[in-house]
Amino acid sequence: MAELAASENAAVEEVDGATLEGGGQLLRVAVALGVGLGRDVRVKNIRAARSKPGLRPQHVASLRVAAAVGGVSVAGGVGAVEITVRGSQASNQEQDVFEADAGTAGSTTLMLQASLPVCLLRRPKETTKLRLKGGTNVPFSPGLDHARLVLAPNLKLMGVNLEVTCVKRGFMPEGGGTLEATISSDGIQPIVLDATDASPERIDGVVFGRGDENGGNRLRAALSKQLSEAFPGCLVIVRVDWAPSVKKSRGTLGAQLALTTSSGATLGADFLDGSKRPNVDSLTTKLVAALKERHTKAGGGVDDQTADQLALCMAFASGPSRLRLPKPSCRHLETVMHFASRFTGAAYDLIEEGESVVLACAPKT
Repeated sequence: MAELAASENAAVEEVDGATLEGGGQLLRVAVALGVGLGRDVRVKNIRAARSKPGLRPQHVASLRVAAAVGGVSVAGGVGAVEITVRGSQASNQEQDVFEADAGTAGSTTLMLQASLPVCLLRRPKETTKLRLKGGTNVPFSPGLDHARLVLAPNLKLMGVNLEVTCVKRGFMPEGGGTLEATISSDGIQPIVLDATDASPERIDGVVFGRGDENGGNRLRAALSKQLSEAFPGCLVIVRVDWAPSVKKSRGTLGAQLALTTSSGATLGADFLDGSKRPNVDSLTTKLVAALKERHTKAGGGVDDQTADQLALCMAFASGPSRLRLPKPSCRHLETVMHFASRFTGAAYDLIEEGESVVLACAPKT
């Protein structure tokens, strides 16, 4: 891989790591754009306002795999508050498989978020495989099942093929899971999912966890019943994917739902519970209500967590895109819009319409 110290004459994009969301989302987007577009990027004040400023193991793994896809390196380990990535030295790689290991329960799906745009931009006509190790279902990040059941079908509408496989689940605190992803595309197409209403057609769900499998089976039965009642006439398929218990590990129970509507969009809702005695009935009721509310607000669009991940691809589509979604609950989407516009010249707009918003993106021509 190219050495970081070279190409001193290239202009460097200076990024303040405290901007907007001010955390890992900013890092992933800035580095992905730098490597994908061949631009040098320096990020300072990394996670400055967090309780533990600087890079964490998951961030290090995310940035290194994104850089590796472009054939460059990233200097800086855990705790670093500044990094420089020489995207101007990015080159096409002969290898098709790239690996990363957080060494902790760091989120594998956030590693995927960092590297997916680079795969599409640096390897547009090739198939790329990622093997990512860490946590597959951990707090404060989309789970593996969201990537497989929700993100992938929406990317398919944009001409992006994403196949996600769970080799082994990894939970807090030890991680140890493995996610494999295969990515390909013949060109990114615009996506228009802005209808105010769309009927539910199918719900796919997965219940996962470890510990007492009876809890998983009870959750599956409760979800199947309540979903059929809340979405009458909708096909409901919920399965259980249980992981072996690990010595001295705590129990984990979670679920991911994916609702496909008549617009062709898929939106999701999920939960992850690490309590000793989870209340299955309460968790079921809250999850079904969350899915119902998101569908009501999103209409024929997507949930805000999915919009965060589609927004960057919209900047590279062959035409304008529009997505309807519930009003964002954090600044992740705003962060993507800000840096995608800055690096690509794409014009973004977020239009409020009642309880939802419409995200519009016009790529620079």
